[in-house]
Amino acid sequence: MSLSDARETARQWRDLVQRGIDPADQIRDQRLAEAQKRQTTFAAVAGDFIRDKLPGERKGKDVEREIRRDLLPR
Repeated sequence: MSLSDARETARQWRDLVQRGIDPADQIRDQRLAEAQKRQTTFAAVAGDFIRDKLPGERKGKDVEREIRRDLLPR
């Protein structure tokens, strides 16, 4: 982080504190929102499907290979 970025962050945090908002709470909320957004991507859903559903299927390995080859980005 550069000095100018650190100063800007400090200004933002000071403004939040003046408004009665804890900067740590806001950072945590932003990280949770980003994590939730990543969990709803197609790759995350496909990974959950592969992990939860396919091991019990007769041709699960074939389907997993096709999903990874054709549907997931490299």
